Amino acid sequence: MKYCEFIEETYKKAAEKGISDIFDKEANYVETGYDRIMTGQVFKQYGIIPRYFNAVEDVDTSVEIFGQKFPMPIFPAALSRLTNITEKPIQKIAQAAKELQIMTQLGISNDDLLREVAAVGAPLVKIMKPYRDFGKMKAEVELANECGLFAVGVDLDLSFGKKMNDDIFFNDTFSPKSADQIYQLIEMAQMPFILKGVLSVEDAIIARDIGCGAVVVTNHGNMKVDYQVQPVEVLPKIKEVLGKEMKIIAEGGISRGSDIYKCLALGADAVCVGKMAWMGLIANEVQGVVDIFRILNDELKRYMQSTATAKLSDIDGSALLKRDIIIP
Repeated sequence: MKYCEFIEETYKKAAEKGISDIFDKEANYVETGYDRIMTGQVFKQYGIIPRYFNAVEDVDTSVEIFGQKFPMPIFPAALSRLTNITEKPIQKIAQAAKELQIMTQLGISNDDLLREVAAVGAPLVKIMKPYRDFGKMKAEVELANECGLFAVGVDLDLSFGKKMNDDIFFNDTFSPKSADQIYQLIEMAQMPFILKGVLSVEDAIIARDIGCGAVVVTNHGNMKVDYQVQPVEVLPKIKEVLGKEMKIIAEGGISRGSDIYKCLALGADAVCVGKMAWMGLIANEVQGVVDIFRILNDELKRYMQSTATAKLSDIDGSALLKRDIIIP
């Protein structure tokens, strides 16, 4: 299946299921909506520089995360709910991840859902929320230990809840967490710990110093504050301070192989995609998710071939040109 065919099928199936409004909901914004505009434009500021004399045909897109090798650097984002799309959506994304031999992630969930997703068999990462009730966070780490998850982490960027338009949600449920509190969770966890929502060098350094194994550089769908920086704008500085000490995962607005290539060139080790995963469910359930991930990885391979980068570690900023103008 081609990318354009996948998109066409997704919109067709959404109309048939009566859920076309999901794309309108996805376009919700904070305050002025500037971040939403930027998410759709920011990748355009980077041009890719081909190197045809040194081009390669055989490329390796495998990546090692926490000692395990995966065949592609593309993983499902930590999603929640999605029951308006299909039955057991998170389980189906996990089934697709198992077929693709990649890790999967889980956002808000009850204990039964976590156990059910873990039972699918794909390496599972549980991303918890920064609950005001710190005991609830400790309980989620304990459950992660019990289920033998691949990794556990926290959405630190939800410390003040989320904002859609001018409405604020979950501000009474979530609250900021100190480095000491996160360190307590890291000490409890019997697996690597991931800090999600990092957009500053300062937070990245603290995450490293308290023992996190990876950071997810993301503005989490532009649901926090207006005029936030975009992940690709801060990736180089975060990579500069973290080097190879921690894994850096980029998330946000990624929809094509070129986006993935640019994230890797700017400092990411891997990426997470949310929208493309749930669009896959709409298009063709588990197989739809498998299809779009393979399409994205094939696109990534083509960019690697054209820039003489035989493996992911060969990709760097020298293959990009930052432009002064962006054509909408």
